[in-house]
Amino acid sequence: MIAESGVFLAPDIIAAEVSSALSRESRLRQISAARAEEALSAWTAFLRDGAFVLTASVEILEEAFRLSLDLDHPLPGCLYLALSRRVGARFFTADERLARKAAGIEGLDVRLLGHA
Repeated sequence: MIAESGVFLAPDIIAAEVSSALSRESRLRQISAARAEEALSAWTAFLRDGAFVLTASVEILEEAFRLSLDLDHPLPGCLYLALSRRVGARFFTADERLARKAAGIEGLDVRLLGHA
């Protein structure tokens, strides 16, 4: 998500989610272990350089939990929604199901990636 200041925001789980995706791609032999390790090094450097302002998940967990129940959607995606609503940032996602479920929730500006 992007705050009004143009800063990228995310819950701290993004670090593990991207790392997990790289691990999965390597385990499924979709990328080599060496390529996964290179990508992980680049990802961690990106995070260390402050590419995202990370919010501790515990800070938004209760709101995310309520959204998860209300939307009948897995909690990790709802952490992003909760953060977006809390700070008033536009929320971008490639998850069509989540975008559809979150459409119309007061205080959220949800945008589906690849769409206007």
